[in-house]
Amino acid sequence: MQKQKTIKNTLPKNQTERLSLYLEQILIFIYKFRYLNRPQIQKLMNHKYHHNIFTWLNFLSDNKYLRKYTQSKFSPDATFYSLGTKGRKYFLEHPEIEDINHSLLDRVWQERTYSASFKIKCMFLANIFLSLRDLVKKVDNGQGKLHFFSNTDLNGVEGIIYPLPDAYFAIEDKDGNIKTSGKLVASEVKTNKLTVSFLAATIGTATLPASQTKTTVQTKEASESAKVFITPTTPTDKVLSVTNIKNNQSFDVEILIPTPLDINFNWWIVQTE
Repeated sequence: MQKQKTIKNTLPKNQTERLSLYLEQILIFIYKFRYLNRPQIQKLMNHKYHHNIFTWLNFLSDNKYLRKYTQSKFSPDATFYSLGTKGRKYFLEHPEIEDINHSLLDRVWQERTYSASFKIKCMFLANIFLSLRDLVKKVDNGQGKLHFFSNTDLNGVEGIIYPLPDAYFAIEDKDGNIKTSGKLVASEVKTNKLTVSFLAATIGTATLPASQTKTTVQTKEASESAKVFITPTTPTDKVLSVTNIKNNQSFDVEILIPTPLDINFNWWIVQTE
């Protein structure tokens, strides 16, 4: 991908020059999902080299295009980002950037004050998007197409029904036929077909007990072909991994080093056909 040319000479004096395409792409993804960590950004960009992502994120946060949050000095994945004040200004000064709702940019002043659970939910939705993007690769040998509209994308759309869901999505085949579609609403996902299945039985809560490194979640929805999402609801710098999936029985959630406190988490299973 070629570096985007700046348009400094064509802008009024009170406008900044355009950032490189990679830097601008990071800002757009964070505008869309509100909070993202480095691994998510790297996957969203389909970029091979994590050190490049670190360099770009450091530049954007150092120059206040992004606001940086660090939960643990021991884990780089515990650092995440939201749009910063200069990022807001950048979008306002470049109305030619498509699909940016300027009326939403003032929320940048409140992003720091939202609860940890809200921030986790936003990043969890990004994980669902990434999983759906992987699933659509299996449609018609990679010829399928994913349509995903976050709450940010939907805000202000004429004729939309409120309250808004966290996201709408649809997967179509190579002929343009919708294979599945649905909406994500905080603790539930509603779909009209079962190619991608989010049902009440596939959502649950569990706890990894203090001083333990593993807990087993019993559910008949467990499947080696499924995607299992884990979202901690207890503040923690631990990375929870899903292991030992047993079809129609259970799956394990593990950490490397035990903690002195319980870790509560939500789990979702995405079944694929």
